Amino acid sequence: MTEIKNVTVVGAGTMGSQIALQTALAGRYQVTLVDPVPGQLDRARAQNRKLVDRSVEKGRLTREQADDALGRITESDDLDAAAKGADLVIEAVIEEYDTKKSVFTALGKAVFLAISENPPAVLLAASADSGIHAGERVQAAVAAAGGRGGGNQALAQGSVPAAADLDGVLTQLKLVDSRD
Repeated sequence: MTEIKNVTVVGAGTMGSQIALQTALAGRYQVTLVDPVPGQLDRARAQNRKLVDRSVEKGRLTREQADDALGRITESDDLDAAAKGADLVIEAVIEEYDTKKSVFTALGKAVFLAISENPPAVLLAASADSGIHAGERVQAAVAAAGGRGGGNQALAQGSVPAAADLDGVLTQLKLVDSRD
């Protein structure tokens, strides 16, 4: 796998928007935050602005660092386009199995297009914000979407499922625990 440069976060709720912000604050990644729900991207942008403004007020960030991080986050309601350019896709949608299955089905199509144009693999990860382990959710959703033993060749051959267990308050974390 090549170096990760472009990260797509699917779901702009509390978890997804803060994953996007922390990724952008790392300074090494361009981040696309995706959510099709009307108004959700506006709420995420406002929340992230509030979080970085608070960090500037407390001296944790300079205004330039805050603005640079926010500038590295682009927003989209188009999952296909956002996933197509991603090296890493992090799923952070609502904790409903059918929603997750739908997301991974759509990602399978987008990943297939991406790897056919620009191999190697795309890393797919699910955030863990409930009692269900992320790795189990990724495997179940990918299997239901047709990958890893099913018919979706993009997920079966062109992506690497992973888990990203994020515990604690995201805006205070400096590290992300990921498992392969």
